[in-house]
Amino acid sequence: MAAGALITKNDVEGVSMFKMSIRGGQQGLAYLMLDNGYDLMHAMQDAMDEKKFMLVLTLLSKNPDDHVIQSKNSKGQNLFHILSQNAGGCALEHL
Repeated sequence: MAAGALITKNDVEGVSMFKMSIRGGQQGLAYLMLDNGYDLMHAMQDAMDEKKFMLVLTLLSKNPDDHVIQSKNSKGQNLFHILSQNAGGCALEHL
């Protein structure tokens, strides 16, 4: 993988524009996408996949609705499943 590449070998299932925006450090674009209807649960999944746990906390604080946490992706996983998949190798304070 080249330094700064937005698409990596690990992106076998594709990569959303939201994920590309946070991977590329384009936070303004990410928030613009959210303001225009990008699904909040998928945004949090993308952020967890990128190990951007503080972004997940920010998104949760902006929408205290429990429905988002209980939502499931196409694989039937909720945010707790996704967190457990992405927690390996992360420091506890980041989680």
